[in-house]
Amino acid sequence: MTHRLSHLNITVATFIAAISFLCFGFGYLLLSKMKAEFVRYRLAHYRLIVGWLQVAGALGLWLGLRYPLLGITAGGGLALMMAVAVATRMRIGDTLIQCVPAVLYLLLTVYICVLHVGR
Repeated sequence: MTHRLSHLNITVATFIAAISFLCFGFGYLLLSKMKAEFVRYRLAHYRLIVGWLQVAGALGLWLGLRYPLLGITAGGGLALMMAVAVATRMRIGDTLIQCVPAVLYLLLTVYICVLHVGR
């Protein structure tokens, strides 16, 4: 893959992931509908930490465009969080369709890590 194409891929993937995790993170902190999801997951006591970790991860992804090690760390942390999200959804009996967003974000964050390592 050419350097220019790789830079475009990592920029676009980071933009999508960072905006998404910022929205979800602040949603978990502020919106009652998102708070109710954590009750449904039986993880209400982790809602605030997950929200703040998603916001921090999103910022780490952005900064990772300049500092690749930070991007790898943030992407890896968010990928781990999404793996736990998939396992949690399976544990509570969510359908495959309900698991798809977490799986896609897991794949996206792993992809970001791989692109950073290749830089």
